[in-house]
Amino acid sequence: DDPVGRHIFVSGSGAERTTIIGVVGDIRHQGLDQGIEPAAYLSYQQLPRPMMSLALRTKVAPSSLSPLLRAAVREVDPALPVFDLMTMDARISESVAGRRFNALSLGTFAALALLLSGIGVYGVIAYLVSERTREVGIRMALGADRAEVVALVIGQGMRLTGIGVAIGLIAALGLTRLMTKLLFEVKPYDPLTFLGVALTLVAVALFGSWL
Repeated sequence: DDPVGRHIFVSGSGAERTTIIGVVGDIRHQGLDQGIEPAAYLSYQQLPRPMMSLALRTKVAPSSLSPLLRAAVREVDPALPVFDLMTMDARISESVAGRRFNALSLGTFAALALLLSGIGVYGVIAYLVSERTREVGIRMALGADRAEVVALVIGQGMRLTGIGVAIGLIAALGLTRLMTKLLFEVKPYDPLTFLGVALTLVAVALFGSWL
C-alpha cells in the first residue's frame, strides 16, 4: 500500500506520532562499506529537535554560499550556531578517505611489484640468453637471422610469463575475497580487472624479453 499519509510512532522521550510525507530510496548512512539499514528522515515541522541538518542544491559554486547561509540563519535567530558546513563532494570524499588511502597504498605496492616483476623477467631472460650464447652463435652461423633469434628468446620468455600469470590469476581468485570491503560498485571477480592486469604483466614481460 502507499504509505504516504499514514502514521508511525517514533521512539524518543516517549512515542511520538508523525505523518509519513514521502518515501526515499535506500542509503548507506554509516558509510559506503556498510550495509543498508532501515532509516527515516524526520520532518522538523512535525518533530522539532535541538539540532538539524540542512542540505541545499545550488546552481552556483557551493563554497560561495557559506557566508550567505550564515547570514540567513542569523536573520532568523542570531543565537543559532552554524557548523560543519561542507559540500557533498567533500563529505563523501571524507567518508571514504580511509578506504582511499588503503587503495592508494595497495596501488603503490602493486605498481612497485609490477616494476620488480618486469626487472625480474628481464633478469631471468638475460641470464638464460647468456647461458645460450654459444647456441645462438651456432644458430646464426647456420643461417638463422636476428629476427629468428629474437623470436626464440621472446617465445621462451612468454612461456615463463604464461605460467606465472596463470598461477597468479588462480591465487588472485582466492585472495580477492579478502579485499571485498575495499571495493565499491566493483565485484571481487571483475573480469575486466583480471584481464587488464594479466595483459599488463604480459606486456611488461614481452618488453623485458625483447630487450
